[in-house]
Amino acid sequence: MSETKEHRFYYAIINLAGQQSEQVYSLSGDLYTALDLSTEHGTIDAWEKEFKNALIVVPAFQYYPHMPDPVFRLAKVKKLEITNQSQPFIEHTRSQFLLPPKWTVTDSKAVKDALHYIRHDYTTFSQQAIQSDFCYWRDQEGLDISNINKTPIWILNRQIQRRAFAAYKENYRIVNR
Repeated sequence: MSETKEHRFYYAIINLAGQQSEQVYSLSGDLYTALDLSTEHGTIDAWEKEFKNALIVVPAFQYYPHMPDPVFRLAKVKKLEITNQSQPFIEHTRSQFLLPPKWTVTDSKAVKDALHYIRHDYTTFSQQAIQSDFCYWRDQEGLDISNINKTPIWILNRQIQRRAFAAYKENYRIVNR
């Protein structure tokens, strides 16, 4: 008789730039698979340590079925949480992330490469949001951001709130036709 595998759920407790409260996101399928294998091989502790203070791409607000281009942000991982209980209605992270040694570098070419990697798959607005968040987190660590164009976080947060509200209204209009 084969043993049934215990199902695990992986969550990232994150902070968004300029916000005090922590949020919970379920890890993407790719990261889930990697962490599941690590748990089976007994190396999950290393992943938990590595992921602390990593930067990871997350949706800025809830996806709606008819939303043409969701907005993404770059959040800082406070910790990983592994549990046997599912938490419904939680947004998923994307698979792109930067571990601390990659985003806290001082070499300008390495900084540029990290920024290009983390934002290249997204729309122009999301790229700007990710770039501003990248600068915010580097600035919080006292690292140089002088050669990176950025939108101030308070302006970015207002723009994202407007987009979230517009997406919500559009989804409500389509659903209630």
